[in-house]
Amino acid sequence: MTATTEQIAATAARDLIRSTRAFGNPPRLLRDGGVVCGGQTWDADRDGLPPGTGTELLAEAGGLLKGRFLLTAAAGKPLTLEQRLAAVAFADQAGAALSGGRSPLARA
Repeated sequence: MTATTEQIAATAARDLIRSTRAFGNPPRLLRDGGVVCGGQTWDADRDGLPPGTGTELLAEAGGLLKGRFLLTAAAGKPLTLEQRLAAVAFADQAGAALSGGRSPLARA
């Protein structure tokens, strides 16, 4: 992991909502880059993130929930799978920063 990536992860970790309590049932960005809204698959490639209060992205480390991000984007602006997977990777970095462990993306 580069110094720049570590700085971004540390900054993201500060913005993390560090609550494991549920916030209702917001849309969620999944680890595979898919989006689920109201129990249904959401076409983020076509429609972007669901409108409303935000799309939840969990930050985990070692399988443990460290917090969550609530993502917002311009209404109707498509998000590529690459963009969504980058968000998941940064959430992983933030989770690792909070746990004091190494990033799952770091290579020996």
